[in-house]
Amino acid sequence: MELEAPSYLMILWKNGGQSSQLTGGNQYMRLFPHEILIKNLKQEIPVDAKRQYLTQEQAYDRLKAWTGQDFGLNVKKWEEWFRKDGKLSMKKQ
Repeated sequence: MELEAPSYLMILWKNGGQSSQLTGGNQYMRLFPHEILIKNLKQEIPVDAKRQYLTQEQAYDRLKAWTGQDFGLNVKKWEEWFRKDGKLSMKKQ
């Protein structure tokens, strides 16, 4: 059974101490699921963003499982693949 990937996910985390009247000091971003995994691979999502944070290894495992590709922890190769061919299958196992 294939699951349809959401078109984007809204993620939230603290905005590095900068304040914002609109968001109360939080940063909101709309990202595709693979973009969240890439940000985790780069370790750009803070640990306190509990719903979005993954370790590098967890992000790598999901990228590998969802794409059938294996670029290890090489962020540039993952980004290049998504620009050229990237599709998530997200098959339910």
